[in-house]
Amino acid sequence: MTELEVQVLDEVWSGFVPLKISLSKHDISFSGTPLDYYICVPRCSYLPLIVENISKHFDQYTSTDYVQDEIWFSYKSIPLKWHYPIGFLLDIYSSILYNTVILNIPFEIEVNFRRFPADTLLPYKGLKSLYTIFQNSLKESCAMLLGTSAPVLNLSREQEDKVWNCAKTGNYKGFAESTRDFSGLPQENCKLIPVKIYYQKLGNGIMLHPFQASEQKNVLDAVKEVVGEFQGKIVAQGIEIPGESDLHWLWKCLAHPDNFLYITLLDS
Repeated sequence: MTELEVQVLDEVWSGFVPLKISLSKHDISFSGTPLDYYICVPRCSYLPLIVENISKHFDQYTSTDYVQDEIWFSYKSIPLKWHYPIGFLLDIYSSILYNTVILNIPFEIEVNFRRFPADTLLPYKGLKSLYTIFQNSLKESCAMLLGTSAPVLNLSREQEDKVWNCAKTGNYKGFAESTRDFSGLPQENCKLIPVKIYYQKLGNGIMLHPFQASEQKNVLDAVKEVVGEFQGKIVAQGIEIPGESDLHWLWKCLAHPDNFLYITLLDS
């Protein structure tokens, strides 16, 4: 790792997303206007991790016959995928104004206590569901990078817990100590670069697409392999990415804790 790469990683992992959370009008059961809930959360964290605090805040405004594991969030009535990193969700719902990427900060979302949209969101059975998805994603990215998920599978329970806690809190130093065998690898040690691309025109929006690490490829060429000709903006970790940026370098410095590089494409 170069000094610049370490600096970029530190800044990416210490990034926060300010949230303004409102209670859905469908869940207001008592008179009065619920006070919105404001919180800053790590970009690499996940919405289910703030559910307990959110439910306590809005308890006084809604009836108590809800199930905590069925609480979900939405943006402009669109259900938010609970297994996507919060920073990635912010990127997805950003916009372009005067040829500049605009992040919707604070990210104004709604919390919903009932009517879980099972046709849109994955089933959620508590934080164990989130932990399982994170671990599976980490194994998947490791298998792409090295041709095997053994380095993740061989982590001790103590190391697994440390990796997960560091991912939740944005602790890059602690994360790197436990994942040096499968994160931040030099290009010659990688088989495939694990990338997830979000583009509204892609069926369900997101596509898993690993790229050959042996090929020197910039991010625009990689994008064109997936979606064809593209003239819009490329965003990762809230940053507008120049098309000529090296794909491996971007993965190395901008990947989320599950070791995937999340790229969002915005039409101009």
